[in-house]
Amino acid sequence: MDVKEKIQVTKVGDVGVLAVEGTVTVRGESFLFQETIKKLLDQGLSKFVLNLAGIYFLDSMGIGDLVAANVMARGSGARICIANLPWKLRQLFDIMHLTKAMETYDSVEEAVSALTSSTNSSAIADV
Repeated sequence: MDVKEKIQVTKVGDVGVLAVEGTVTVRGESFLFQETIKKLLDQGLSKFVLNLAGIYFLDSMGIGDLVAANVMARGSGARICIANLPWKLRQLFDIMHLTKAMETYDSVEEAVSALTSSTNSSAIADV
């Protein structure tokens, strides 16, 4: 990933909240979302919220990394929700039908609530 992004992980109960800031572009073989989710899965977490409020650019490789992280998490029985999707990215997600494959919420609080109150993770279509 380009060095112009950073990710901060906090926990809200049993939910890992990943606040991502900056531009997310892939350079080389590093994959920010996949690597971070993998580490957290290895630590025993299985519920994640990606807070994208601080993202102002996400290129196609970044989107691919995000989708691959979601597929990896779901394959491990984990669940990822997206929160605070910026307007331009929401449009892109709608065009690419990613909002049908990934749960999106207007706030971190809504996403955490959805993860902690629902046990049905099969409501979202497979990518």
